Amino acid sequence: MKKMNTLTKLYVSVLLIGFIAGALNTGCGSAGFKKPVVKFRDASAVVIDGTKAYLTELNKTERDKYILEKLSDKEQIRLIEINAIQVFSKEGLKARIDALDILASYGDLLLKLANSDAPEKVTAQANGLKDSISKLSNTMAGVTGGDNAAFNAAVGPVTQILGVVLEAVVQRRIKQALEEAVLNGETPINNLIL
Repeated sequence: MKKMNTLTKLYVSVLLIGFIAGALNTGCGSAGFKKPVVKFRDASAVVIDGTKAYLTELNKTERDKYILEKLSDKEQIRLIEINAIQVFSKEGLKARIDALDILASYGDLLLKLANSDAPEKVTAQANGLKDSISKLSNTMAGVTGGDNAAFNAAVGPVTQILGVVLEAVVQRRIKQALEEAVLNGETPINNLIL
C-alpha cells in the first residue's frame, strides 16, 4: 500500500506542478488555463480510476484471504470477523470513493471554466459539486477509527479550497476561480488522494 501511495503522490505532484507552471506562464484570461487544465483533468482521471480500483480490491483481497484461511483450517466463517479484517469500513470506503468522484467532477468543472468565459454555464455544476461536498462532510462525521483519521484530516482542507473555487464560479469570477485552484489546490488534493 505504501508503494502505491508513493507512486501516486509523485504522479499527482508532477501533474499539479505542470498545471501550475503552464497556467501561470500563459495569458491572463481563462483561455490561458486550457492546456494545463486538460492535462491535469485527463491525468487525474487516470489516477482517480486507479485509486478507486485499488481501494475496492484491497478490502476484497483481505476478505478472500480470511475465507481461504478458514476453509483450509475447516473453521467457521464469521461475518463479524470479515468486517474486522477489512482495511476500510463500508462507510470509510464510500467516503473515499465519494471524495474521488468529487475530485473528478472538480477537474471537469475546471476544464469547463478554462474553455469558457460564461460562468452561467457552469454555475449549476458548481452548485451540484458544493452539495456533494456537504454530503461528503456529513458522511465523514460517521467515519472514525484507524486509517480514517488521516483521511478525515485531508478532507477538510480539500473541501475548503473547493468551496473557495466554487464560490468564485457562482459569483462569475472565472479567472479568480482558476487562479485559486492553481495556487492553493496542490497540497490539499495531494493529501486527499494519498
